[in-house]
Amino acid sequence: MKEHIDISDIRFESLRVPIDCEVELRFEASSEPVRLTAANISMSGMFLRSSRRYVPGTVCELDFELQPGEPRVRGEAEVLWHRDRDGGPDRPRGVGIRFLDLELESKYAISRLVDRYLQLGGVPVQLSTVERETSPWHSRRPFSVPIWLAVAFGLGLIAGFIGSQWLLRSPDHTSMEITGDAPRAFITRPHATPETPDIGGRDVQTSAIRTLIKEWTEAWSGKHIDHYLGCYSERFEPSSGQSLATWKVQRRNRLNRPGEIGVEIFEIEIETLTPDRARARFEQAFTSPGYRDRVTKTLELIKEDRGWKILREEVSQQ
Repeated sequence: MKEHIDISDIRFESLRVPIDCEVELRFEASSEPVRLTAANISMSGMFLRSSRRYVPGTVCELDFELQPGEPRVRGEAEVLWHRDRDGGPDRPRGVGIRFLDLELESKYAISRLVDRYLQLGGVPVQLSTVERETSPWHSRRPFSVPIWLAVAFGLGLIAGFIGSQWLLRSPDHTSMEITGDAPRAFITRPHATPETPDIGGRDVQTSAIRTLIKEWTEAWSGKHIDHYLGCYSERFEPSSGQSLATWKVQRRNRLNRPGEIGVEIFEIEIETLTPDRARARFEQAFTSPGYRDRVTKTLELIKEDRGWKILREEVSQQ
């Protein structure tokens, strides 16, 4: 008899799925990279097959490809624990690591992989029975079609719900979290007003602007420089009076500095000026190694062919 499977109480970022890929690790104490084979992965970490013991707390840089053609996953991780002996197909000898800081695209790639695995009826590793169920990537014996369809449909609904709860932790906040001590970006969402009609697409316009600000904040916090600069219009006017080209070089240099940064924003107010112009105002808290501040920021926004972009930004100290 197989164990009853219920993932409704497990957070999406904790769901582990099987994977078979080579991971390159670089430790500070060694100039040569270490290459290990991954056994499973989740949004928060992964397990690597290894006969060598690694000290918990050791930090390393990682680089690997989830699947051919997918963007490479890059970031920083920490050794959490080690399994000294093989305990069967689902419990190989190896090391468990936790992600500390991943590139934004890497987080999205892992999220898509986990969601796709669940949608296809895969069983999360931590809920697998001794005799592992069939998965889309690790088939060992055939699944009966009716059971596969039932499991796929049920887990698909559950995965969608869990995924949405992970991205929208509460009705008042959207959050992007990086496992460990990495920065978090919070964006306050407006209270829903279903009784208010959408006049002239104003609600759609506001939603698109909030999406831009969310992407801008996440890219800034994650030091995803190209995405960050892509949130600005090519007509952006730096408040310092610099040229746009000089300003971009300066921003790249600053974001490439070592150390984590954190950006939190609160109490967003959006004012629609014209169909293609708007203004957003909010409080912004910024932290980096040796520096922190809290300011009031105003963004002047313009709607272009590529969507809403930042045209100007002004800062006033609180």
